[in-house]
Amino acid sequence: MTNPEAEPPLDLGELRLRAENSAGGVGKRTARWAVIVLAAGALLVFALLEAADARPGDGWRPSSLLVLVAGLALLWGVFGLFDLISPWWHVGWAIEVFDGGLVESRFGEVRSVLPFRGGVLLDGGRAFVSPRPTRGPGRFTLAHHRGERASEVFNAVRTAAEEALVEEALESLRAGHTVDFPRTRGRSAGLSVTAHGLRLDDGREFAYPALELRLSHVTDGARRPTEVPERASLLEVRTDDRTLLEIPQHGPNATVLREILRALTAG
Repeated sequence: MTNPEAEPPLDLGELRLRAENSAGGVGKRTARWAVIVLAAGALLVFALLEAADARPGDGWRPSSLLVLVAGLALLWGVFGLFDLISPWWHVGWAIEVFDGGLVESRFGEVRSVLPFRGGVLLDGGRAFVSPRPTRGPGRFTLAHHRGERASEVFNAVRTAAEEALVEEALESLRAGHTVDFPRTRGRSAGLSVTAHGLRLDDGREFAYPALELRLSHVTDGARRPTEVPERASLLEVRTDDRTLLEIPQHGPNATVLREILRALTAG
């Protein structure tokens, strides 16, 4: 657990996931590396002493093979040392994902506290950016997590942040504000979600009761309808039996927009 004296001065809700990079696995790898290197070093010394006793004309001796084996083992040890540097650098980092934000620490010292509200989800190794971090630079990446653990952390951050961002947007809309979604690489047009309807870049606004949402999954160039939002790769917004716009469901922020529109069009 993180140091109680360093806990964030705000309530982030219930804890969803805690993932820590322990030294256990890396320690075992390091111990194996040290045993092999020490054994190779001792073998090399023995082989060199044995070779030093050789007389001219003795021919091939087993010590020659021992020198070769020990040399190869030491060479492996050099490259193995580089493989241990990165895992040891990851040791001690921990991430706690709450309903309302995340806390990143190392060896119990809190390094970052990022509330989800107002933030932006990112793809890949860059996971989340917060405009109001309580501690840290406001950017959480997966640099300190690898393999399956990185996927586990990313999914937990994405799921919790999506829910917080959707809730925040709906609260803002109920208060009469507008939520803007600028154009992205997957969506050529920007749009705004208002308390009354969906507003496009050209100023046209469409009331929510007039909108119909269709989810589809595109495979092998064919578009197949789906009722499962998590499986959808395309969100089609229709009105008056025509397609108003299509929103690719690539990237977690597309999911936020989808869930907002689903809540608003459902009444």
